[in-house]
Amino acid sequence: MEIITGLAVWQDCPKFSGDGSLEAMEAAAVLLERDLMRDEPEIAEHRARLAAALSLRQVPVLELIARLRDAVTSTQTGHMVVTESGDEYASLVDTFLSADIPGWLL
Repeated sequence: MEIITGLAVWQDCPKFSGDGSLEAMEAAAVLLERDLMRDEPEIAEHRARLAAALSLRQVPVLELIARLRDAVTSTQTGHMVVTESGDEYASLVDTFLSADIPGWLL
């Protein structure tokens, strides 16, 4: 819950992880968070209220990214979520880097 509430861009960070690189995820998170703050300037206030309402601590973003990376890269074969037909869902981790997106720079 701390990852979901403290890192609203959690689902996009692994996509720009360069195949699971913590540094790549951190770089992507900076850009994703910047865009989120621009679009939703009150997000920090919302996070604080949500964390308080759920009795969660507010964890630093870099720690959340490390925990997220560990969670999405540690899934073992045989422990994957599968469809009703038995097909495994694709990994959240992808090979893209934030530098792959033209104009998406600090």
